[in-house]
Amino acid sequence: PAEPYYMQVLKTCELDDDTDAVRAVTRYSLNGEDVVWYDAEQNRWFTVHPAASHVAELWNREAKTFGELKVHTEQHCRFVMKITEAFITEKTAQPTARVALVPGTQARPGRLVCHVTGFYPRDIEVTWERGGQVAQGEQLTRGIRPNGDTTFQIQVSIELGKEGTGPPEHVCVVRHSSLGNTTLRVSWDSQPPGLAGVPWIVAGCILAVLGVGALGLLLWKRPAGQKGPYHLAQMQPGTLN
Repeated sequence: PAEPYYMQVLKTCELDDDTDAVRAVTRYSLNGEDVVWYDAEQNRWFTVHPAASHVAELWNREAKTFGELKVHTEQHCRFVMKITEAFITEKTAQPTARVALVPGTQARPGRLVCHVTGFYPRDIEVTWERGGQVAQGEQLTRGIRPNGDTTFQIQVSIELGKEGTGPPEHVCVVRHSSLGNTTLRVSWDSQPPGLAGVPWIVAGCILAVLGVGALGLLLWKRPAGQKGPYHLAQMQPGTLN
């Protein structure tokens, strides 16, 4: 199935420590990529996406649209920054990561996807390594996306190639300021923790069902007058003994 599209609105306030100037920007992003954004200082919409150029032109011609889209302003930024200054300057959140395997098809090889989430501040580095070196192959990402709790998330995938390179040989490496000098390293595990006994449980259930079926067949085939150690239970309408 086709992967879903994510449209997000991100409002940011950028403070210049030297001049104390505040830059308010409202961004509309598709799958983590900026499509159009509004710069309050220049009072204009901008885009670098060819498909959205006509949207920016239309919104720049329609002054009333600015109010309807609830864009960020410098005054609003200063108000928000004043009440959140202590929280923002001290906040850090360490990332968590997990790796998933997307099986290949005849049309394309399989790939590993590293999903990193829950980190703050926004800047992060996520790469794939193999044997202690940067893994060969194209590494793809849709960019950093905001979570609903002011933290961020990112996905980085790598194709395994047709030569059959095993997924466990690849390691997702995460570097973030909240981790200090350490790195977060996550590899793919074909059998997640807690599921080791599941195959045996399933096999036991199947054998139990087959055993009950065989016993029922044996009893059904016994001659009506033959005696033996097996006795069918007496059945009455509405009861089960």
